[in-house]
Amino acid sequence: MGTTIDRRSFVKGFAAAGVAGLGASVLGCSPAAAGGDAPSDSAISSGDTVLSGENYAATKWDFEIPPDPIDESEISETVEADAIIIGSGLSGLTCANSAIESGVNVVLFSASDHPVARGGTNHSFNTKIQKARGIEYTPETVRKQFKFELHSYGGQINEKLWWRWVNNSEESQNWLIDIMESEGAEVTIEKPYVDDDGAYEQLPSALNFLIPEPSGELKEYMLSGAIQDIAAASNTGALAQAFVMAKKFTEAGGRIDYGRVAQYLEKDDSGRVISVIAKEKEGERYVRYVGKKAVVLATGDFSQNKSMMAKYCPLGLDYLADQPVDYNALDRFGGLMPGDGQKMGLWAGAAWQKTYPNASSIIDIMGAPTVQHMGFHPGLVMNVNGKRFMNEDTNAVESTPLCQREPQSTYFAIWDSDYVNHYDAWEQFGVTLDGDNGPKPKSPEEELARWEDAVETKLYFKADSIDGILEQLGDIDVAAAKATIEAYNVYCEKGIDEEFHKNPKHLAPIKAGPFYGFKRTINSARFLNVMGGLRTNENLQVCDENDEPIPGLYNIGCMIGDAYSNIYTFMFSGQSLGMTCDTFPYLLGRDLASGNLD
Repeated sequence: MGTTIDRRSFVKGFAAAGVAGLGASVLGCSPAAAGGDAPSDSAISSGDTVLSGENYAATKWDFEIPPDPIDESEISETVEADAIIIGSGLSGLTCANSAIESGVNVVLFSASDHPVARGGTNHSFNTKIQKARGIEYTPETVRKQFKFELHSYGGQINEKLWWRWVNNSEESQNWLIDIMESEGAEVTIEKPYVDDDGAYEQLPSALNFLIPEPSGELKEYMLSGAIQDIAAASNTGALAQAFVMAKKFTEAGGRIDYGRVAQYLEKDDSGRVISVIAKEKEGERYVRYVGKKAVVLATGDFSQNKSMMAKYCPLGLDYLADQPVDYNALDRFGGLMPGDGQKMGLWAGAAWQKTYPNASSIIDIMGAPTVQHMGFHPGLVMNVNGKRFMNEDTNAVESTPLCQREPQSTYFAIWDSDYVNHYDAWEQFGVTLDGDNGPKPKSPEEELARWEDAVETKLYFKADSIDGILEQLGDIDVAAAKATIEAYNVYCEKGIDEEFHKNPKHLAPIKAGPFYGFKRTINSARFLNVMGGLRTNENLQVCDENDEPIPGLYNIGCMIGDAYSNIYTFMFSGQSLGMTCDTFPYLLGRDLASGNLD
């Protein structure tokens, strides 16, 4: 795939002089810092100053320091369009397609060398796919679930964002379904997570787009990330979605410039954001992109910026992997992007979101046996001290913070051979409804075979005795663990969990050998990204400290501020893609054509 996609003579007649009279002012940090390199010399070293309650507000972080402007002689090209979109992830590509369909002249540029995407599930409401299945999932029927979800965020998020998503999801998702089906995709619906105690309820609502037999450039692209098996890659529908959206945009006459890293924004004399300076990732050329109606930030998260993480998401700082920024990253854990868009917005006068801390996506999936999509292991779980510490009947995301707080952020699961028959079916991550393409629930026989495969690959341990399995697990207090297992077996016989009062459905004794075990440490391999950033209103306008929109500047994707708090719960599975990467970019692209946002 080439580094630039455009239509012939797209910029013919556009001259650099067309920007000269705009009175542009530089808003930014040093270009080196924006590109992910070392901060400028003016940055304050942590060793120079001791922070205190008196001086913290006046102490500058390295990412807050603006740069000197690029000399005009170094800007080799000027590109003009109605809208400039920065980022070729799902949010940027969706916005670009929606805008160009609505008659907006769009140019998109990206630091990556190709479209990027992660995940695959798109949460949606009242779509034609759901209606065809007889699933009544509307803004009216979702009230109870929404109350629970909003309560879990402690009242910190901007509820107007969420309801705008719900009220417009049908239109945006049906539009997306039509696009994907036109390229041969099958639309599947994932099974929902169901709480056995009715604390929170879900209906089948999360859509995925599967290409049954990808070939050619699509197949090559889907296998270019961490996923090397085409069946697994096909279930990661965001990859196919990104490829299709890039293809559709360029077929409609849109231009994509790959390999160009945004440096800083420019304003005119009225304070409107009018342009962005970019630098070629390979080379020294600078390009000015002028957005006559809008500059749209879709640059991803800031999890690879340690300074920003320390200030805005300190709990996630310990889960960053020591790895370089990779703008081409697809499915990669340990932190993703360096916060280029967030920094540029701050330099342009944007405020940070009101919610603190930023929500992090730390997701423990595909570990010990589960019986639900997005479920945690519902059997016996202990810490390194050999003690239980939670009601195990919960989902994989809600359980992760409980495991993080235990010694060494480590937990152990133990089960016996009879456990496989405790449930009629076993589900793994991504399980779809009956009849859909994609993963299916496993029978007890199939699940047992999976356990044996996991033993072969050293994911699970297996031994003929309790002592043997505990010895293999290591790092666990054996005497305390044996006492915990004995007590747990008594609860199973009574049918009452006297410690954590887990639903009796999930009380299965651990008595019949051989025995199986699993050990997990919550670390960078579980950390995907961080959500949020710049203060953003429900119209996707980036706002200042007074909640006033900054003219000409917009924000989409996972960087939208105040959409999440604390953790990304997955109670609405696929909510991030469905809301911030699908519905909101679609609405913004359509609204840019109306001219009503300013």
